[in-house]
Amino acid sequence: MSDEHYFGWVDDQEAVAEIAAQLPIPSFGDTPANLITDIPDKVMPWTIRVLPPRSQGQVGSCVSFGTARPVEYTHLVEISKGDKEQFKSLSRETIYGGSRVEIGGSRFSSDGSTGAWGSQFVQKYGTLFEQVYGKYDLTTYSVARAKEWGRSGVPNDLEPEAAKHKVGTITKINNAEEAIKAMANGYFINVCSSRGFELRRDAEGICRPSGVWQHSMSVIGMKKYGSSRLFCLENSWGPTSTTGPLVDLPNGACWWVTYEVMDKMLGQGDSWAYSNYEGFPINKINWRF
Repeated sequence: MSDEHYFGWVDDQEAVAEIAAQLPIPSFGDTPANLITDIPDKVMPWTIRVLPPRSQGQVGSCVSFGTARPVEYTHLVEISKGDKEQFKSLSRETIYGGSRVEIGGSRFSSDGSTGAWGSQFVQKYGTLFEQVYGKYDLTTYSVARAKEWGRSGVPNDLEPEAAKHKVGTITKINNAEEAIKAMANGYFINVCSSRGFELRRDAEGICRPSGVWQHSMSVIGMKKYGSSRLFCLENSWGPTSTTGPLVDLPNGACWWVTYEVMDKMLGQGDSWAYSNYEGFPINKINWRF
């Protein structure tokens, strides 16, 4: 297995149910944002700012990458609407270690985490940026640090810093219709599933399903496709792991998937959206940036 082809999602529906039971809004279908009726033809937050592709390396930390990128794009949309905060990229090692230890209680002896744990960590404990915090230099992602914090958790002296930047609310995304409405409102998604793909985009930028991956990825955009929709997936295996044309895509780690494929992926029950607000209000967004 190459260093760009590690997975790390653990399908633990008991863990998902435990987290969902604690939430004031466990399902996106119960949010005000689900009532949106004005659905844009395209949602492409990379027209605000293109974020670079990433590689998780030789560790099963995909949940942290699948969590970080939708939180980042959600934040960028909020900045575009007037949020005065400065955008900073998130430390994935923090999310990985925190999800496994602070939230999961070190339940897994091997690599990996659940989407539910990653989501609750950023909501309950917060996030750290890719910067220096005293003796901790988080400016560059480290596989060694991901492994270490995956065993021991986030250092106690960093938790107060993480708490300064918590995600406001999390909720489950259960199907493609909810995903469309979430992204129309500027809320992006961590999808966890066993769906694998050919690592080759066709002439339309679509990757076809193939094989089984226990994997977490980010759903960061959508566009009309005939009478249906395509969804943009971003993977965590670096910019050259997938070949083929970049049709309306932000970077080489991305590809499009069909409505039917996305609906089945989300139907596996461990996919999440993020809001910096308390709850998920309807957002009026001009997607023609």
